[in-house]
Amino acid sequence: MDNTEASTADRVDPQRNKALRHLSRFNGIIKLILRSPFHRVLSRRLLLLTYNGSTTGRQYTLPLRYLRMSDGRLMVLSRGTGWSKRVAGRDVAIRLVGREYTVSADTHDGREDIAGLLAAYAHHAGPRAASRLYLGLPADRPPTADELRSAADRTRLVLFDVG
Repeated sequence: MDNTEASTADRVDPQRNKALRHLSRFNGIIKLILRSPFHRVLSRRLLLLTYNGSTTGRQYTLPLRYLRMSDGRLMVLSRGTGWSKRVAGRDVAIRLVGREYTVSADTHDGREDIAGLLAAYAHHAGPRAASRLYLGLPADRPPTADELRSAADRTRLVLFDVG
């Protein structure tokens, strides 16, 4: 196996990809629920992000898991999808707990920056909550600096200031 194959094999997680394929089948249903009066079932953890493609102008809407930071901003993590690059620095629409907001997407892709935000979240919400980000952080103790940097390497982070 050459280096190219090894690096690709390290990045691809078959279980995660299989789970994403199954979850994507339900995105349409999740979008309907989040737009309906029954949104409270999912609104505590999911929001709808709507943005326009820069070249086609096509409108995209994605259900995304969010975390509320102690300062009121919403943190959304992206692993392996390009939406975070497409919304960087742009105004986007989000639907949060049944209300529409226009917010600016503050995208972070620097390793140390993301590690710092993850550390702040782990400190505020606790190790168990940080482990639920599915980034390989431990649930039984605060993550080490190396674990935070490793998690930061595998994700992009977007912050929304809802005000």
